[in-house]
Amino acid sequence: MLNLPVGVIMIFTSNRQCVINGITYDNSLIVAAYVYDCQLKCERVWFTKIVENLKLLDKHQISHAIDECFDWGILYGEYGETIPGRGGRLLMVDHDAKMIIEPIWRKIYGV
Repeated sequence: MLNLPVGVIMIFTSNRQCVINGITYDNSLIVAAYVYDCQLKCERVWFTKIVENLKLLDKHQISHAIDECFDWGILYGEYGETIPGRGGRLLMVDHDAKMIIEPIWRKIYGV
């Protein structure tokens, strides 16, 4: 689940954006920041895990956001084991995109 610091205010402005602490973020950047957060914790990330843990977006918004991140070159995928005995596409933030996502991650997660 997206663990935001206490006192964080989220307001949905449209189907493609939401406001967190007064700053408007595109859904794609929110998903990328979540993937980056998991990557820092050395956790594997896949679509279903994002849907289950990122409750502020529905699965259609997350799917669209992942597609946009792939188009922008922010995320990439490799096939691997998601849970023991199950395979799927694991998502990771591209090395070159980390410098874009890290400041957004810091603002969203309050780090």
